[in-house]
Amino acid sequence: MQMLNARSSAVVLALLCAPGAALATPFGLFDARAMAMGGTGVSAGSTSSAPYFNPALLSVARRKSATALEITAAARAHDPQDLIDDADRVESAFNGVEDALDAFNAAPAGANPQTRAAAGQLAAALGPFRSEFNTVSNKSLQANAFASPLTISVPGKDLGWALFGAARADAGARFVGASSDDALLASYQAAAQQYANTGSPADLAALCAQFGGGGASCDLEEPNFASRIQVRGAVVREVGLSLSREFHGTSTNWALGITPKYF
Repeated sequence: MQMLNARSSAVVLALLCAPGAALATPFGLFDARAMAMGGTGVSAGSTSSAPYFNPALLSVARRKSATALEITAAARAHDPQDLIDDADRVESAFNGVEDALDAFNAAPAGANPQTRAAAGQLAAALGPFRSEFNTVSNKSLQANAFASPLTISVPGKDLGWALFGAARADAGARFVGASSDDALLASYQAAAQQYANTGSPADLAALCAQFGGGGASCDLEEPNFASRIQVRGAVVREVGLSLSREFHGTSTNWALGITPKYF
């Protein structure tokens, strides 16, 4: 079924900044607690997640915090616009179109009750498919994965530090609907319905000339869609060292942390 054409690129800026693509990556992917709290790891993260969220946490950790050695892996799939469910409905509706095309092409050649009935079946199938097809336009989904083979975190008021290596992969897919496809489906449906209504050889010839091989005998073909799926992805590998220190002010204490990274 040649419904869609896939086009991919692996440009980090396109992934993170593409307008309307809704491919933003979750900030707290590497910490289940932070994700459950709406991505609040900047203020509520632990010493083990401090290098990723906020290195200053290494110097303001709770007193019971101790040196931590952790291996972390996480994965997330996000379909905020229900693209997968919509795509399933589009596929189911398209199966009805394919069945109608098969029935038409298997019927005896020429204007006859069999091809006329199959044309009516095709017109009836194209309506729901057209409606479902339009629901997926400009919808997107995303997936993210993160892994750190080792994170070493040593909290401290005077000097907290952490060493880590990590990799993450982010990918997003977006269905880009072409307005010409809706016009194509509407034209296909109208031509099939016209022949189903009249049974006229001239209407059959017009249907075949536009969507088949032409003439009184033809095999109707699937619509040639211009819509496509855009897929963007990026993989980032990094090694970093986090440093932090607590400072005492006149009315409150505060901490400063930095995390130089090598990509």
